[in-house]
Amino acid sequence: MTAPMDSSPQQNGRRKTILLAAAKVLVSLAAFWLVLRAINLNALLRQFSDADPIWLILGLVTLMVHFALLVWRWNYVLVRIYGLRLGARRLAVVLGVSEALGTALPSFVGTDIVRTLALAGAAPLGTVAKAVMVDRVIGLLALLVMIALSVPLVALTIGQGPVLALAAATGIGGLLCYCVGLKLAPHLARIPAIGGGLSKLASDLRRVSTDIRAMVVLVGCGLLVHLTSVLMLWCAARMLNGTIEFLPVLMIAPTAMVISSVPISLGGWGVREGALVAGFALIDANTENILAASICFGLSGIGSGLIAVVIAPMLPAPRRMTTP
Repeated sequence: MTAPMDSSPQQNGRRKTILLAAAKVLVSLAAFWLVLRAINLNALLRQFSDADPIWLILGLVTLMVHFALLVWRWNYVLVRIYGLRLGARRLAVVLGVSEALGTALPSFVGTDIVRTLALAGAAPLGTVAKAVMVDRVIGLLALLVMIALSVPLVALTIGQGPVLALAAATGIGGLLCYCVGLKLAPHLARIPAIGGGLSKLASDLRRVSTDIRAMVVLVGCGLLVHLTSVLMLWCAARMLNGTIEFLPVLMIAPTAMVISSVPISLGGWGVREGALVAGFALIDANTENILAASICFGLSGIGSGLIAVVIAPMLPAPRRMTTP
């Protein structure tokens, strides 16, 4: 009996997947190594020795609000854009599991794959995949809006320098790229291999972007999601007895979040810490405190999974799937 003819391509695919995962592990380890070289390890460890329980509680409450907003926004995309009513309970469980697993998966890509596959039996796989990607891109768009809006504030409080240049390039440049991408939607299909999928996604995003009411709701919700992320990071820093104020965190953290979302590491680990430490070092913040806060922030995905387990039984059960 001979082996299937496609065994070699399958083996090559597995080999590429393993090599890619190994490369991302190396990126995370290398980034962490570079960060740890620049800080005092004993001072870092002392950050965790005397946590303030009040700030811990505030951080957990913020995490619950953050998680609820994520579930609500995803449900809004599914219902309004794709006509899928899958139920808040199912979405909360799937999102919680994906956030928990996402701490060890390639940035947001691994999280979105988990979300898509987990709903494959409840709705058409292609539709779910597009809904997940639209939710992700609109969330990123809201983050770019937040960064762009912070540029004047950065100029007034921090002044000219690398922070202002990076914020302007990320926020304003990212929004321009989004607009150009919508314009080029019909032409993306010409790109080999991935063009078809990109073209369909861009067409869906173009349709959403012309729905003013939906965009106001989604971007507004996205801004609240990212504001709670900034609040969680700030609470973590204050929990560990840091003295940094909220305003610098609001100006620096969103850009670091964009950088860490690039899928070159596992869960953004290392890259996120490096971006935050580098950003806050420019304003002479306590780098050990920022690094410790970033580690706590990175573990918030596990917290989201625990929240999902607790609140899921309280939410409405899934309904029958309905399509347009």
